[in-house]
Amino acid sequence: AQELALSFTENEETSTKKYSDAIIGIEGEVSSIENQGDTLFTVYLLGEGLSSVACEMNSKAEADGIKEGEVVKIKGICSGYLLDVILVQCVHEQ
Repeated sequence: AQELALSFTENEETSTKKYSDAIIGIEGEVSSIENQGDTLFTVYLLGEGLSSVACEMNSKAEADGIKEGEVVKIKGICSGYLLDVILVQCVHEQ
């Protein structure tokens, strides 16, 4: 997660070309989890500097069992960068 965030903060244009719409598997420490309604759960992984990797989980079930401070593996589709790297349609790989 830190390497992915660093890649975007160092060169957003190149990273966008390389990772946009690509399926990415990452590993990182969970900094926080947000529940945005009944269906959208976002797991934030520590990134680099102010940037995190925001992983929008496919379902509540995918986010269940994930706790702040633990290191997790998540796979999702990179949809871009808005201060945080955004991964959508994520699944928790155990």
